Amino acid sequence: LSLRESSQGGLSNRIRFGATTNYANGGFIDFSTGASGAIVLIVNHTNDSSALFHMDYNTSTITLIANPNGTDADGFNNADAGDTIRVTKSSGSFTFRVKNDTGGLKAIGVAVIGCHES
Repeated sequence: LSLRESSQGGLSNRIRFGATTNYANGGFIDFSTGASGAIVLIVNHTNDSSALFHMDYNTSTITLIANPNGTDADGFNNADAGDTIRVTKSSGSFTFRVKNDTGGLKAIGVAVIGCHES
């Protein structure tokens, strides 16, 4: 991956991830951070909302960094309860789960940026 100055005026560089999967209510997908520590961006493309999380291998704690929509049916949370898009993981694992419990079909995208020893 190479980043350099953009030729579009004052626009800085950007990294864009293209990923969307339809999740039925109650549907989930397990992902791997592939890293000791990771920042995970999850986007609800159905209503163009998003949230940013931090997680690491050692703990089940997921830090919700930003959640502009709140924890309502269009929002996100980091607990195994609620009527939202939920993100959970176990300690000692690279795997995390994204689950749709909003009550309807959602188009969700997940992007992972991680760091791991080579």
